[in-house]
Amino acid sequence: MGRLTTPDQFSEIIVRSTDDGRMLRLKDVAEIEMGARSQDVANRFDGKPTVGLAIFQLPNANAL
Repeated sequence: MGRLTTPDQFSEIIVRSTDDGRMLRLKDVAEIEMGARSQDVANRFDGKPTVGLAIFQLPNANAL
């Protein structure tokens, strides 16, 4: 598969899996939405390009 283009495709990203086959997907822990593309940010780790991820906790959400 090529690049992900829809929120539904991003929501299926596996965050964690267990030995017994259970999977935690991004949609289980986040609200997925598409936003405007910004050219102002360049994320790097050890000199290599990386992906930036903004995470916001809702006011009534449990941080765990």
